[in-house]
Amino acid sequence: MKNTPKYDRIETHESMESNIPSKEKIVKKLTHHIKDSFKRTGECPSTTVEFYRVGKILGKGAFGKVNLA
Repeated sequence: MKNTPKYDRIETHESMESNIPSKEKIVKKLTHHIKDSFKRTGECPSTTVEFYRVGKILGKGAFGKVNLA
């Protein structure tokens, strides 16, 4: 996975507060990013790895693994 440059990271006031659980911070950051994209361009943002959490392995094969995301 490539490193995201600092200027491309999604940060909001809510995501920086320490009293909010980390899962809720992620949801707020992504919600803010999507709303901001619609305001600026009128379109949804392109999908990035930040939109997903990798879950359990569903299967393995000759070409790799399939994970729940």
